[in-house]
Amino acid sequence: MTDAKSGDVPQKSDNLTARLQQGSVSTIGLFFYTLFNIFNAAVMDVAGSHVQAATYGHTSLITQLVVIPAPMITGYLIGGLGIKFAFVLA
Repeated sequence: MTDAKSGDVPQKSDNLTARLQQGSVSTIGLFFYTLFNIFNAAVMDVAGSHVQAATYGHTSLITQLVVIPAPMITGYLIGGLGIKFAFVLA
């Protein structure tokens, strides 16, 4: 089986990389976005009254570190595998 654009035979590592990226985007879409508010509420319940603001700030920072690369990964998947992978994240 050859690639229509370049005539090269696709490598198994390319397929593995694509599947890992699909899995990471799917995981972010299925679990991270849907459970974010529940996670914040649980953290605020556990944190003491004097550290709730700092705790919320740290969880927001961690959230941003996870969320910022998601559109870039999705764009890469769309370019390589098709538009249907944009909806996996949503």
